[in-house]
Amino acid sequence: MELMNSWERKGLEKGEIKKAKDIAKGMLAEGFTIEMIAKLTKLSKDEVKALAKELNK
Repeated sequence: MELMNSWERKGLEKGEIKKAKDIAKGMLAEGFTIEMIAKLTKLSKDEVKALAKELNK
Protein backbone atom coordinates (compact mmCIF):
# COMPACT_ATOMS: atom_id res chain seq x y z
CA MET A 1 0.00 0.00 0.00
CA GLU A 2 1.38 3.34 -1.02
CA LEU A 3 1.50 6.11 1.57
CA MET A 4 -0.06 9.43 0.65
CA ASN A 5 2.07 12.53 0.46
CA SER A 6 1.17 15.37 2.80
CA TRP A 7 -0.21 17.40 -0.12
CA GLU A 8 -2.40 14.45 -1.15
CA ARG A 9 -3.71 14.17 2.42
CA LYS A 10 -4.42 17.91 2.55
CA GLY A 11 -6.23 17.70 -0.78
CA LEU A 12 -8.34 14.81 0.46
CA GLU A 13 -9.16 16.67 3.68
CA LYS A 14 -10.16 19.79 1.71
CA GLY A 15 -12.43 17.65 -0.46
CA GLU A 16 -14.06 16.09 2.59
CA ILE A 17 -14.67 19.50 4.16
CA LYS A 18 -16.13 20.84 0.91
CA LYS A 19 -18.46 17.84 0.69
CA ALA A 20 -19.58 18.32 4.31
CA LYS A 21 -20.28 22.00 3.62
CA ASP A 22 -22.26 21.15 0.47
CA ILE A 23 -24.34 18.66 2.44
CA ALA A 24 -24.83 21.21 5.23
CA LYS A 25 -26.09 23.80 2.73
CA GLY A 26 -28.67 21.31 1.48
CA MET A 27 -29.70 20.49 5.01
CA LEU A 28 -30.09 24.19 5.84
CA ALA A 29 -32.30 24.58 2.78
CA GLU A 30 -34.44 21.68 4.03
CA GLY A 31 -34.88 23.26 7.46
CA PHE A 32 -32.55 21.15 9.62
CA THR A 33 -31.36 22.82 12.82
CA ILE A 34 -27.80 24.09 13.12
CA GLU A 35 -27.20 21.67 15.99
CA MET A 36 -28.38 18.67 13.95
CA ILE A 37 -26.31 19.69 10.92
CA ALA A 38 -23.21 20.13 13.06
CA LYS A 39 -23.74 16.75 14.67
CA LEU A 40 -24.27 14.89 11.39
CA THR A 41 -21.62 16.61 9.27
CA LYS A 42 -18.97 17.01 11.99
CA LEU A 43 -18.74 20.72 11.13
CA SER A 44 -18.66 23.15 14.04
CA LYS A 45 -21.78 25.13 14.89
CA ASP A 46 -19.90 28.29 13.90
CA GLU A 47 -19.11 26.83 10.47
CA VAL A 48 -22.76 25.92 9.96
CA LYS A 49 -23.87 29.39 11.10
CA ALA A 50 -21.47 30.95 8.58
CA LEU A 51 -22.95 28.80 5.81
CA ALA A 52 -26.44 29.84 6.87
CA LYS A 53 -25.41 33.50 6.61
CA GLU A 54 -24.02 32.85 3.10
CA LEU A 55 -27.30 31.32 2.00
CA ASN A 56 -29.34 34.20 3.39
CA LYS A 57 -27.48 36.88 1.43
